[in-house]
Amino acid sequence: MFLGLSYLAWLTIVVIFVMFVILFKTTLAPDVVFLGAITILFVTGAVDEKSALGGFSSASVVTVAAMFIVVGGLYQTGVLKWVVDHVLGRPKSYTMAVIRLLFPAAL
Repeated sequence: MFLGLSYLAWLTIVVIFVMFVILFKTTLAPDVVFLGAITILFVTGAVDEKSALGGFSSASVVTVAAMFIVVGGLYQTGVLKWVVDHVLGRPKSYTMAVIRLLFPAAL
């Protein structure tokens, strides 16, 4: 114990610090960096299985993942470009852009 923290607590602090350094200094994908960090913490015993994998069973995580799939499909098919061109158009000022975006977002 150093400064009242166990070696697992210090390991967690170091892994999080290194994770942020990697995120800022490299072009690695954030999901790879986060999964690498949680893998290190899981293998060393700093977090248990339920804590390491608990986020993947969350309904909000699954919903966000599904929304990425839907938006990716809309983008690939060109629907998103059509909506932007026809619904939002090309406003001439910031105020008009906000007004054009206000009503579709409210619906």
